[in-house]
Amino acid sequence: MRRPLRGRRIRKIIFRPDVRQEMRENQVLELPAEMLVALIRQLADQGWNSSQQALEDLKDADLRSAKAHRVKSASVAGIYELRRDALATTPERTMDLARFAAKAREEEAESVRLFRLHLTTSLLLCMITDDATRAISSTSITGIEVDPTSQAVGAVGEIATSHALELCHTLVRNGWRSAELISQALTETDSPSTPVWMASARALAHEFGERAKETRPRLRPTTDLERFSQEMCRTAESQPIKVFHVFDAYGWHGICALSGDQNRAIGSVAMKK
Repeated sequence: MRRPLRGRRIRKIIFRPDVRQEMRENQVLELPAEMLVALIRQLADQGWNSSQQALEDLKDADLRSAKAHRVKSASVAGIYELRRDALATTPERTMDLARFAAKAREEEAESVRLFRLHLTTSLLLCMITDDATRAISSTSITGIEVDPTSQAVGAVGEIATSHALELCHTLVRNGWRSAELISQALTETDSPSTPVWMASARALAHEFGERAKETRPRLRPTTDLERFSQEMCRTAESQPIKVFHVFDAYGWHGICALSGDQNRAIGSVAMKK
């Protein structure tokens, strides 16, 4: 029977050279429970309230492992600054969000890793060094809603979440900020696949073009609205298009448009619900 986590403490995380090399080569690492607790404890000892609360929630938990994804520090900063600003009116839902965003912006290393844990009433996110030996920061959010796409009404198929993530990364490299939000949401899901729907380039161009033309101040933030509309205008109406949706815990709704064969990402947009 698994011993409870209470009392198990790792003060220093040290890896053999061959293990360190393997970690450098892997985009995703599977971190065991003992290591997760050690990293969270580092942050708790540094005064991160989200990690302190997480340790309380984990005392008698049957924690097993979690995936730590490699991401660009600048991308994390951009994503969590957007999430911070979008939740400015409901700060009680989060712990350490502004501090987490600031820490990501200050980070000198090009890449870091993120892992998340679903706790009793919240979602914890931790940022750690690329070699997984030191914890950098953490944040948590409560009031997680059910993803509306989970029912997949009207979907024509699915795309592997890993493949969707690869396609989003091509958009990120081309400067689509909304794709950064969508990529992060994809890494936060436990589902191996994501539903896709058929779409019309003309309809998407019209819908988001009209939104982009609005002159009154937007009550809900958006990103890549005009660019997405323009990309849809350039897409031939005869070209089959599919889309998938993501909804993150911070209230963002992302849409990514794909070619009909699901092998190319055309564009993306994200809006605060």
